[in-house]
Amino acid sequence: MTGATAAGEPLVEVTRGGVVESVHRGHAVAVEGDGRIVARLGSTEAVAFVRSAAKPHQALPLVASGAADRFGLSPAELAVACGSHNGEPVHTAAVLSVLSKIGLDASALKCGAQEPYGKEAAAALRERGERPSALHNNCSGKHAALLALARHLGAPTASYDRPDSPVQRAVFRSVSLFSGVPVEQLTYGVDGCGLPTFALSVRTMALMLARFVAPP
Repeated sequence: MTGATAAGEPLVEVTRGGVVESVHRGHAVAVEGDGRIVARLGSTEAVAFVRSAAKPHQALPLVASGAADRFGLSPAELAVACGSHNGEPVHTAAVLSVLSKIGLDASALKCGAQEPYGKEAAAALRERGERPSALHNNCSGKHAALLALARHLGAPTASYDRPDSPVQRAVFRSVSLFSGVPVEQLTYGVDGCGLPTFALSVRTMALMLARFVAPP
């Protein structure tokens, strides 16, 4: 692994008064589902944590296992599980609905409280004198989905965030399937929401996403 410190290509120039004040470098690659590289900038093997870009793959076991059908999850509820959200009422309502369908409440979420990313939602909370909760965390949809998977698998909900839990083992297999990296070789750390997140090359991240929409 070359790491994120590998020299990147200039992607953004910030100017002030016509003078370049800072240059932001990075790495980018576009691949087909068969792994063929069609465009690149910088190093395709630079490594970084995939973080929220892996949410569709983390939510996939919910659907593949039959849990989504079992609990009657709606397209909106699946959508909030597959991406980061702004903590707006429409988002928190979807998360609460998932939790209600599996017999849990917001206290089961381990993502932690976070002020909504949505400015209007955050302002509304302050005006009402309310404190942000775990429901407003941009990852609460993913956490609710994993709790649903735990219920479906008959696994303890209190440990759904642990790398050795049945829930995370299913996530590891999903990431392995789409990335091509064997489960035992996946390198991971702890994301801001408390769940495992994977360190992968830029090319591997792109391959995961390409295979998600255009499997070989």
